[in-house]
Amino acid sequence: MAAMPRDARLASASNDSGVKIDSGAVRAALTACALLAAAGCALKSPPSHEAIKAQAIETATVPAQWTAAALTTGSMSDNWLAGFHDDQLSAIVADAILHNTDLRLGAARVEEAVLYAKLAGANLYPSVDLIAKGGGKLSGDGSGLSGAVLNASWELDLWGRVRYGKAAAKADAGAAVADFEFARQSIAALVARSWFVAIEASLQAEIARSALRDNEALVRLAEDRARVGVGNEEDVYVARSGLGTYEDALRQLELSRVQAIRALEILAGHYPAAALSVATTLPTAPETMPAGLPSELLERRP
Repeated sequence: MAAMPRDARLASASNDSGVKIDSGAVRAALTACALLAAAGCALKSPPSHEAIKAQAIETATVPAQWTAAALTTGSMSDNWLAGFHDDQLSAIVADAILHNTDLRLGAARVEEAVLYAKLAGANLYPSVDLIAKGGGKLSGDGSGLSGAVLNASWELDLWGRVRYGKAAAKADAGAAVADFEFARQSIAALVARSWFVAIEASLQAEIARSALRDNEALVRLAEDRARVGVGNEEDVYVARSGLGTYEDALRQLELSRVQAIRALEILAGHYPAAALSVATTLPTAPETMPAGLPSELLERRP
C-alpha cells in the first residue's frame, strides 16, 4: 500500500473529527514557528579580548609600554631563522621538518580535524538520497518490480546544537593547526640550538687545544728546571696536574660536539654517525628583538 501524502492525512483527520483543518494554514504556522525559534536561538558570540581582560584583572591597569625606556621598537618577523643568515642551518632545519615523524602525525591530525569540521557543517544542509531498482526478466530476481525512491531530510537546528557542534569542530581544527605550528617551531628551535652547541663546542675545543699545548710547554720547562737544579719535583707534579685538567676538558668538549652533531643527525632523520660537518664560526646574530610587554611576547607564540 502506498504511503498517504501528508496533506491527505491532514484532510482525512479533519473529516474524521468533524473539524475543518486548512493544511496550507497549518504548514504556514509551522514554518513561522520554526523561523521564530531559529531566530531566537542564535549562536552566542565568544567574549572579546577586552572583556576577558576586564574580568581577569579588573583592578589592574596595564601600561601601554615598559616603565623603562625600550631599546628598540618595531614588529617581530615570523621567519626568525633567516635572521642568522646561515644557509647550512636553514637547510638542516628544512631537512628535519621534512623527515620528522611527529610532524607527519601532526599534519595528519590537522587534516582529520579539518575534515571533521566540514562534516559537522554538512548537517546544516538538507540531505537527499535516491534509491532506484529495475526489474524484469533479466534482473535475476524475477519480481518484475521497478521504481525509484527519493528521500529528503533536513534537521531544523532550533536550539543551535548543530551550529554549536560546527563551531566546536572548527575550534578543534584551529587547535590542531596551532599544535602543528608549535611542534614545527619547536623542532626548528631544537635544531638551531644543537647547531649552535656543536659550533660552540668546536670553538671551545680549539681554545682548549691551545691551552693544552701551552701546558705541555710548561711541563717540559718544569722538567728542565728540575734537571738543572733550579726547580723541584713538586713543580713538575703541579705542571702535569694542570696538563691533565686541560686534557680532561678537551675530551669533554669533544664529547659535547659529537653529541650535538648526533642530535642534529637524528632530528634530520639520518643515522647518528657524527659525520655531519658543521661551521667553524657562529653565524651573525640577528637584529635586536623589538621590546614590548611580556603579555605581547606570549601572544606572539604559536
